[in-house]
Amino acid sequence: MVVDRKDVETVSFGLFEHMAARLPVRPTGTSDAEEWVRRRIEALVDDYASLGRWCTWVTEASTGLENLPAGHMPTRCEIRAQLEDTSLSSTRTKYWHLAAAEDWDV
Repeated sequence: MVVDRKDVETVSFGLFEHMAARLPVRPTGTSDAEEWVRRRIEALVDDYASLGRWCTWVTEASTGLENLPAGHMPTRCEIRAQLEDTSLSSTRTKYWHLAAAEDWDV
């Protein structure tokens, strides 16, 4: 995660116009890691979720979370169900990318 703030003032060093800090951010437990992976996968869905694409997205979404047990990875069906009741058009598109792949069994 990169924190990018302008006009940061420190007590002993004065005013800086631009500063970037790289801070490692980790989930605090398994449930946080599961939610993190779910949100990452949701963000990655940009096409029909064929099995090959799904595996790629899960791998990318779980990068850095190798300690998360395999049984805690969400399925296409779970992510689809999570997106089903939304009215946002971008989220509806993601829903249909998941639903169609399940319906077509690809």
